[in-house]
Amino acid sequence: PVAILAQVCSAVMAEPGEDAEPEASMPGAPDEDIGDNWSVVGQMDLDQYLHHRLTKRRDCKVMLFVDAIGAAPRLKQKKFKVDGTWQFYQVEEFLKGSLKVAKLYLYVNNFFSPLPEEYVADLFQCHKSGGGAQLAITYSLEPAFA
Repeated sequence: PVAILAQVCSAVMAEPGEDAEPEASMPGAPDEDIGDNWSVVGQMDLDQYLHHRLTKRRDCKVMLFVDAIGAAPRLKQKKFKVDGTWQFYQVEEFLKGSLKVAKLYLYVNNFFSPLPEEYVADLFQCHKSGGGAQLAITYSLEPAFA
């Protein structure tokens, strides 16, 4: 089970054109090339590897395109660059402060409302729009989609 999980995780975490095997410089990574034999790697090493890869992928800036739905107040500036390590609740708090409202409903691509603990970089990787250059977020004062 650990071997299958490791293969799936390494395939998911691989960047385009990059091998998905652990880097030798990563703390806790084995010195030898383990290839597909993840069973030799303990669970702690796998956890460290996945944490390292996720942290590395989230270390970026993400362009947000923010727009209002319905009667929600409009922002003068619609594009914001935020840190990829921000969680979605931080985007919500930022927008609530900018708009001076107590409650706000946020949606990604007019489609779904992410969990507050989702990372902006992860959402960007999965749901980018505008030619892949930005993450589209819409907001409203009332639930917009039922």
